[in-house]
This record gives sequence, C-alpha cells and structure tokens, in this order.
Amino acid sequence: MPLQVWLLNPFKIVYPWPELRLLVEGFMRPVVAERDKAHKHKLVSVMALSRYTKPSVGAHDLACYVVPVKNFGFGGVHFGKELGGRPDSGGLTVHKGKQVCSEVYLGEEIVQSSVAKFISVERMTNPEKGVYVKERWEPSYVARLIYHELLHNVTPQWSEETLHGKKGVSIGKEGPARSAPQSGKDIEILATHMDTAGNTQWTGGFDV
Repeated sequence: MPLQVWLLNPFKIVYPWPELRLLVEGFMRPVVAERDKAHKHKLVSVMALSRYTKPSVGAHDLACYVVPVKNFGFGGVHFGKELGGRPDSGGLTVHKGKQVCSEVYLGEEIVQSSVAKFISVERMTNPEKGVYVKERWEPSYVARLIYHELLHNVTPQWSEETLHGKKGVSIGKEGPARSAPQSGKDIEILATHMDTAGNTQWTGGFDV
C-alpha cells in the first residue's frame, strides 16, 4: 500500500488542492524511495489526499492540517498546548504522548484593506465566508511548509532547534525559503524516522 499523506481541511478552504497534492507527492517520492531501501515491506509510491470530512487515517499515514491563518490552528488550545511557535511561523507541530498534530497556515491575517488577499473558507460563519490576509501563500511554498512540519512530525524526541540546526537540511531549516530545494538530509530524516516515530495522527480537529 502506498504512503498516504493527508492534507486535512476541516474548514473547507477553497484552494488549488490538486496542485498542492501533486507538489507534496513530488517531495515525498524520493523519501519513499529512500525509505524502501531499508525495508522488506515496500511502499513504492505515495498519495497525497485532501479532505474536509474526517478521514480514516492509517497507523502508518502522515497528516497535516491546512488552516487559513495561525489563530485557526489546532496545535494550540485544542491539542492541549498554548499557541506556540514564532509569530511569523508558517506552521506548528505538537506532540502529546503518542499523538501528534501538524498544521500549516495559508497566510497572515490582517484587517480588510484594498491590498489584502482573500482566503475563501466555506465553513466560516462571517458574512464574507473567509479571511483577509497580507498574502496568501502559493502552493509551492505551502508544500514546503507541509514537508517541514512532517519532519517535526516524525521526530518526536527532537526539539525544534535540533531539526533546524541539522547540518545539510534545507526545507528543514527554521523559516525555510519559499524556493528552498529539497536536500539529501531533508530526505534522509523523513525516510529514516517515518516508520519509527510511533505516532498517531490527531484527527480531532474535525470534532472541534
């Protein structure tokens, strides 16, 4: 069975999901190839899937919430920890026991203005059915943010600084560049730890 990477969308955000899924799959293919070298049970391929209904996430799947802006995240109060990370952080991963919650944000929220960008969120109850942001991140950058959070996802014993300071990481650096290339170390970390992390991906965001 291929590796499944769930891009969880409980807010029903309108976004270029097919493009984002393809980009995430592109980043994960070399990870699967590297991982399969050390395992008899081969994954062979990867599928990125987006859902706005609660999916059945398998024991060996990976998952990351995609939410409009930081204060809509689940890694904070809903997962038992105050909202963390840098103010300008593009995502957050929180481990609690054997459960893990990863999330990324599509933009930085601001008041409505003539230069604001709009993120359409079908499950919001405000009249606009969405939020205004300084900039809505493009799928190529969001895919890198997802990959970065998945690196944190599979390394529960590591502090943020441990990952960010690893020699050779690129997407794994703190605040990865929008066009950061995927390095061999980025691939190695995810491929080495994805089967040993022992995490359960938290899907409680759909119940909040």
